Amino acid sequence: TYRELGDTQAEIADYTGAIEMPDAPADKKAMALVNRGNTYRELGDTQAALADYATVIEMPDAPADHKAMALINRGNTYGELGDMQAALADFTAVIEMPNASSNSRTEAMFALSESMATVGPPSEVVESLVIAFENGDKQSDYYGGTPSDLLAMILGSGPSQWAEYVSAIALLYFQHGAASKLGQGLTQSIQLLDEGDFSSSQLELWNQAWQKVGKDCEDLQIP
Repeated sequence: TYRELGDTQAEIADYTGAIEMPDAPADKKAMALVNRGNTYRELGDTQAALADYATVIEMPDAPADHKAMALINRGNTYGELGDMQAALADFTAVIEMPNASSNSRTEAMFALSESMATVGPPSEVVESLVIAFENGDKQSDYYGGTPSDLLAMILGSGPSQWAEYVSAIALLYFQHGAASKLGQGLTQSIQLLDEGDFSSSQLELWNQAWQKVGKDCEDLQIP
């Protein structure tokens, strides 16, 4: 309720109350820590967020999916801070957790691919995406990842790689029935083009790459 009202300080106070209850179940404490970490992150206090996520990850009695959630959120936070190696390590840890849910592993696999786009060559990023599509849970909301984030990473990789990236990732989304999700991400990426310092020739390169791969795909025609 406090979250809905925008009263983040009261929200944090309630999470803290649950965390400090001596007889609260481990799963409730873990969830309160994750939620408090998320609130700190939204407020820009990344160090406090990282500390809460780390506490859950290190709790011996926290449920596996709460630990997976904390690892994914910590990985995303590291990514926002530019520490991609730490982000990749956290996503990999979730993927390798034997008792994590298929939903958590699916989210981590696609998050790993999106983060790799900033540090690895296109071939490695595409290989990671292939693994995510082939091993992810098709019923999960996270199947297909967050294409807008992936496209943001690709835009930052340099124009010389755009055509190769776009062709390869579009083919994967087509093959695995996720073209509409890719289309949504492409539409969202227009804001990045608006706000970015791209030349007219660079914008034309990006446009040509998408016109080429999307001309025969109904889900991409409007995007």
